Amino acid sequence: MARHPPLKRARVMFKFKQLLETHANEICALITDEHGKVLSDAMGELQRGIENVEYAAGAPELLRGNSPRMSARD
Repeated sequence: MARHPPLKRARVMFKFKQLLETHANEICALITDEHGKVLSDAMGELQRGIENVEYAAGAPELLRGNSPRMSARD
């Protein structure tokens, strides 16, 4: 069994996401310096990372069987 409940882990992930967003300019500058990417590529890479963290933070809802309701129109 996990040492921490899913909700607590999700809160940590959302805090991580918030920190990534808060320090986005600094992180993108580091990506540019260390990997030689242009700034727009670094920004896109960071955004994809943030989206992955956001998805992972929502995992507890998926584990409980909750999923967003989808509606389709004919």
